[in-house]
Amino acid sequence: MGRKADLFLVTALAITSAAPAHGADRQTISIAPGRLGEATIALARQTRTSIGMSDQSLAGIRTPAVTGNLSVEAALKRLLKGSGATARRIDGTTWRIVRTRPAPPATAPTPIHAAPAEDQPEAQIIVTASKRETPLPRYAGMVEALDSRAFSSGEAAGGTATLLARVASLSSTHAGAGRNKLFIRAIADSGVAGPTQATTGQYLGDMRLNYAAPDPDLKLYDVGRVEVLEGPQGTLYGAGSLGGIIRIMPNAPNLGEMGGQVSAGLSATQHGDPGGDLSATLNLPIVAEKLALRVVGYGVQDGGYIDDVNRGKEDVNRTRTWGGRAALRFAPDDDWTIDLNGVYQQIEGDDAQYATRSVGRLERASAVAQTYRSDYLLGNVRLEKQWDSLRFVSSTGFVRHDLSESYDATQPGGPPALFRQRNEVDIFSTENRLVRDLDNGLGWILGGSYLQSTSKIYRSLTGFGAALIQPEVLPGVPMFGRGQPAAATGVRNSVKEATLFGEAPSNRSRD
Repeated sequence: MGRKADLFLVTALAITSAAPAHGADRQTISIAPGRLGEATIALARQTRTSIGMSDQSLAGIRTPAVTGNLSVEAALKRLLKGSGATARRIDGTTWRIVRTRPAPPATAPTPIHAAPAEDQPEAQIIVTASKRETPLPRYAGMVEALDSRAFSSGEAAGGTATLLARVASLSSTHAGAGRNKLFIRAIADSGVAGPTQATTGQYLGDMRLNYAAPDPDLKLYDVGRVEVLEGPQGTLYGAGSLGGIIRIMPNAPNLGEMGGQVSAGLSATQHGDPGGDLSATLNLPIVAEKLALRVVGYGVQDGGYIDDVNRGKEDVNRTRTWGGRAALRFAPDDDWTIDLNGVYQQIEGDDAQYATRSVGRLERASAVAQTYRSDYLLGNVRLEKQWDSLRFVSSTGFVRHDLSESYDATQPGGPPALFRQRNEVDIFSTENRLVRDLDNGLGWILGGSYLQSTSKIYRSLTGFGAALIQPEVLPGVPMFGRGQPAAATGVRNSVKEATLFGEAPSNRSRD
């Protein structure tokens, strides 16, 4: 659709679109008294800004209540008054809190004539998580929980982008839907997606979504809850979860009631094409209170907004997503629950999502289209058996994730060239645990998990010049011309990971 034809829709919908707040914008702010860490998260969420700290010890500073119609700068000044810290502006929506004076010493200095202190053992850092039904006030960690009331139809269509807008500690490389790497608390290895293990673990219920691949960006239709657990979770969730965990909890089939829902929406893209989404959910009890099926289907189109001046094309970075989930629940009696789950999603991008500032705002000059495609397939079986306060849970599944990408490899003064890469990822995972849940949130857990991830990467280089064999672009990688791809080269990576875990309350008497 042309830019002029889109203008009326953009004008009509742009009035209702929210933009990130700038430092001088006044907004209604309401922050309860507490500690600086929680206060800055609340302020960032309310004002849609990014607020970081150079020293994490600042997070424990006590802060007063801040309410009123204030700018971000004014709110930060009130929070930091008398704290020995100040806020520095990085850009219009980014702030950094730094110390203005040294932190007070934690202990009194050792007297000059005191005997030398004995060598102290190295302190151990213990990170705890839980896979028991633990009340949130008793959970020993930071967790951000979003329930289904947080997501409108349009926000569900946004997938991971919606979580990025709502969780201050979550960030992304913004390479495009299905190509992003996600980071929690800025724990990252690099900004380039490849065969490296993800630093953020992602789960659909009890099933691992990714390992050595980008975020699959599953859409959030018919999702009951999303949890973001901050901090390393290697004990219970694998060694790669250095930054934290994202758990998507879809709604389970309802055994006793038939129902459904249909939603549709339109979106406007500034400087680009409009988009839209369509979704449908159906819950169908097959045998009353015994067997039920729940099916979700959706399609989403995001309008492009980047122009390629070299090829004379507008809004080249359009993306289309379609997919769905199916869940079959069988409950033969009150103690047994068996779930069969399946997910499929496909994302197609017409071109890469980047602009070149030297060319112009939201513009670039590339010689070839840099298309990409992500195909994601998941199957999972979950068993649960209940004996009063004792519960056994087993979850086993398989993931197949194919990501095909292309990059402009044209050299200055040379013919157009295209570098292609395909990453085929297979993940098999199983986890079995025995849990005892008590009403007071205490109890114990004992279990084990096993994961095997295999990644096969294929790469090829194609030139579009008149000659059959083109000059070398990448060292050691041949390049054919006339649009004929060179023979693919690649690598195969395989990782096996096994974990045993347990948790029990500690009863210690105190004098």
